[in-house]
Amino acid sequence: MTERNPVAYSDALLVDQFLIDQLGQLPYSSTGTRRICMHQDERASLHMMLVNSQDGKVFPIHRHTDGDEMTFIIQGEIEIVIFGEDPTAKPEAHIVSTLGGTKAIRIPKNYWHQTRSLSANAIYFEVKTGPFDRSAMEMLT
Repeated sequence: MTERNPVAYSDALLVDQFLIDQLGQLPYSSTGTRRICMHQDERASLHMMLVNSQDGKVFPIHRHTDGDEMTFIIQGEIEIVIFGEDPTAKPEAHIVSTLGGTKAIRIPKNYWHQTRSLSANAIYFEVKTGPFDRSAMEMLT
């Protein structure tokens, strides 16, 4: 197998078994995820991340005030709960799975949402508009 840099910046970036294996070798962060960022830097206009989430791990209710978020499932299952613009509203739960049904979901700007892994090795590809601005991700307290 030819070695390659998993985040070499070129016109084409592959999400293949090599990259998934590289992701699996990373330590989990404090949020229970492993992540490979496929954008050049935080100033990029488009942020692309390959994410692996621990089984049962919940990323808290939050929203992005600077743009939409798109999630594509690659392996396993995750649940994305969407509350809309009112975090106290009755939520809609969506199972995003390689086992059938929904394969991708778009979460509009300012929509409160929560992500939970439903399988031991859930892997998904997340795309957001950039540049990165930490203050544009608001957590529900």
